[in-house]
Amino acid sequence: MSDDGNVITKATLPVQLVKEILEEELEIPVPPVKSEQIDIINDIVVFLDYVDEKSFDGPPRNKVELLKELSQLEPVADNIDYDVEEDEFGWLVTVSVYGEIPRNLSEEMAYDQIESFVDDIRVTEDCITIQKFYYRVDIDIPYLLDEFKYGIENYYYDYGYPPDTLEDLLDWYVYEPAKIFKMFDYTCSLNDGIYTITLTFQGEVPADISENDLKDICDFDSVVLSENAVSVKFTLK
Repeated sequence: MSDDGNVITKATLPVQLVKEILEEELEIPVPPVKSEQIDIINDIVVFLDYVDEKSFDGPPRNKVELLKELSQLEPVADNIDYDVEEDEFGWLVTVSVYGEIPRNLSEEMAYDQIESFVDDIRVTEDCITIQKFYYRVDIDIPYLLDEFKYGIENYYYDYGYPPDTLEDLLDWYVYEPAKIFKMFDYTCSLNDGIYTITLTFQGEVPADISENDLKDICDFDSVVLSENAVSVKFTLK
């Protein structure tokens, strides 16, 4: 009770709100709340992202396969749950790391400390859990060649010249994972004001794909087909 007789009620504010008041209103920096479990999750997610960037086979399917690659986590293996659910679109990975979690570690604080994007994060008093979905990539050669052709043409219409590299199309003109781009070689030549584009797919080519099909479906000027490569040409005018 205060001197004037009013009752003083003790209030509990959310940790994140207190942090925002200190940092934004009072300009007092608040150091992040650290957790060993976050470090373990970062090791796992960074590795899974690397696998996803390099491979089309998806993430390790169980904890045994995961720890074969991340042997530094063997001492804390009993504190890790790792689960993969697979469907036609890809793989949903759930990682839970158990241990004593700082009481003032909010989910927002934990999310800010994850070094890569995750779809979901949950924090309890003894566990941090993240979920991340990795999409399956199907290699449809005619579709991809046509998509790159369309992207290059749109880039040319926007800028008046073709892209320097295929990566210039990433996320703006061609919506495919970066690893798809690495499967194609790209060259461009200029003659009498006409750009000639050559796209070459390097990899196994299904037997049911023919040169005539590619010309008809994708409207290329020329197609060269072999068992492990497809090379196409078209012009920009």
